[in-house]
Amino acid sequence: MGCQVSFWLDTSDPADARYALHTAEYLFHRVESQLSRFQLESELSLFNRQAGTWVTASHLFFDIVQAATQAAAITGGLFDPTVHQAVVAAGYRHPFTKQTPSPAAQADVDPTAVDSSWAQIELDPARQAVRVPAGVGLDLGGIAKGYTAVLASRVLARIGPNLVNAGGDITAGDAPQGEPGWPVSIANPFHAGQDLATLWLSNATLTTSGRDYRRWAGGHHIIDPRTNRPAQNKVLMASVWHPSAIVAETWATAVMVAGKQEGLEMLAAYGLAGLLVDDQEQVTLSPEMEPRVYFKPQEPRRMNYEQTSWTTAVVG
Repeated sequence: MGCQVSFWLDTSDPADARYALHTAEYLFHRVESQLSRFQLESELSLFNRQAGTWVTASHLFFDIVQAATQAAAITGGLFDPTVHQAVVAAGYRHPFTKQTPSPAAQADVDPTAVDSSWAQIELDPARQAVRVPAGVGLDLGGIAKGYTAVLASRVLARIGPNLVNAGGDITAGDAPQGEPGWPVSIANPFHAGQDLATLWLSNATLTTSGRDYRRWAGGHHIIDPRTNRPAQNKVLMASVWHPSAIVAETWATAVMVAGKQEGLEMLAAYGLAGLLVDDQEQVTLSPEMEPRVYFKPQEPRRMNYEQTSWTTAVVG
């Protein structure tokens, strides 16, 4: 999945903890073997090579494609699982742990010629089959991570309170004993070692999407389906809290694509808890997020709060 995954489990039984943690780790390896676009023999890669034909899918594959299609519909296509070819065209062909994308990798594909549209995904529940037109490919990375984090959290929940961090998708089960939740901080993308906000997370997911890490000269991995190019707007990072991991992942991506003003309007319209950071080092919280977090800057004199209909903080 191109990311680091970590588990926390609150229990006094080491034997049960080891079994549960190994089971949760196995889940991620199994899902990765099916849904990673970086593995040539994964179910996803085999599916993309059969674009244009009906393909009978596993239960897992069908469920996630169906969830991704619904996510695309509710965001008006700002979240789009058919941007695989555009991501490749932008240069993101290998996990960051193996090779950093470079402008040279983009030269042989014209993003404007890439065909992508979530509306072209066809689902046949009776046959559990999926089809996309020839030339269209699926990328299920983010939504698959969130889905798997929930599965892992449910496994760990049999033993005790737990937290799963899948490369920015943080899913919590019950709170640790005697605590209001798991303390989760959102890192400051401009100043290493500093946090923008901390919140208590329990039975919910906090997803953070951004262009501050998976980026390279001339591009990044968040594709705007309207242009098939890396999104160009002022939002550097977006975090969304929601009881559903898929909802959180969907809207974190959609806000990154939409831009600051439209993204905030969407969060407000759907009553979603979100935090945005723009390239001018401003942090903006949606009204639903305000009661969930408290700021904990390491340099409080550098924080400037402005009370508006949104909560905004200058962190630079």
